[in-house]
Amino acid sequence: MLNKNVQENTSLLPSSDELSDEAGQGYRSFRRYPRQSTYCSFQEGRDVESAEVLSTSLLVGEHHNENLGLFLMLLSAIGFSLNGLTVKISGHYFPASVIVLARSIIQAIFGIVACLFLRIPPLGPVHRRRLLASRGIFGAVGLALYYYALTVLPIADATVLFLTGPVFTSILAHLWLGEDFNYLDALTSLLCFAGVILTARPPFLFGVSQPTHFPTVVDQTIGATCAILGAVFSACAYVTVRKIGSEVHFLQHVVSFGIASTFFAGLMVFFSYCEP
Repeated sequence: MLNKNVQENTSLLPSSDELSDEAGQGYRSFRRYPRQSTYCSFQEGRDVESAEVLSTSLLVGEHHNENLGLFLMLLSAIGFSLNGLTVKISGHYFPASVIVLARSIIQAIFGIVACLFLRIPPLGPVHRRRLLASRGIFGAVGLALYYYALTVLPIADATVLFLTGPVFTSILAHLWLGEDFNYLDALTSLLCFAGVILTARPPFLFGVSQPTHFPTVVDQTIGATCAILGAVFSACAYVTVRKIGSEVHFLQHVVSFGIASTFFAGLMVFFSYCEP
């Protein structure tokens, strides 16, 4: 029985004469139509070349996007510096809570209008609104602390202390998101904190004699503490943005930040004016 099946299956295979005939036909076809015979290899070469061109164009586009991002970060840094200057000037006439409230209302209005113009839901996706609210609260607290530091500290000192935020951001991103934080990052973080100490000049290290631009030692200590805490809360906001990812439009971050800051600053203004 087994031999019979083997014989039947073997009979289905082409014979040696048929294989030689096919090989001969292929050879004659190659001699007659050499261009068509090499079409497959030529097409494979074109595919490889197209893949190389596509990868090169992607690298160029990625480099272009990186340069654009750096340019936008430069513009953001300039705008942030001008923002700190206007807060410092306004601090002579208004308390920090009023300045935060005015800024937050304008930000929320412009963000909502931009979202409606682009037909984007201002509040973001439903399953991401909790993280958006957290991002708004962290940003609101950090902004309020930074604005208060600007009103009691020299603008350069307050800005330097607040711009330690990237150090806290890298540490929190390592703890929360699992991003890399190597020995070089740790070394530069320590150097940054050494610069913070030299800028803040805490009284327990440098004594109680302070420059004339500080009203009191208490104002210096509270202002420096608020600036550093503002940097920590801002780092929490940035890590939350990273956690949310690209699923949420950047204007939805602006709206959530503006609404949370308006609510938080409104409570501060209400309780400050309700005090006897």
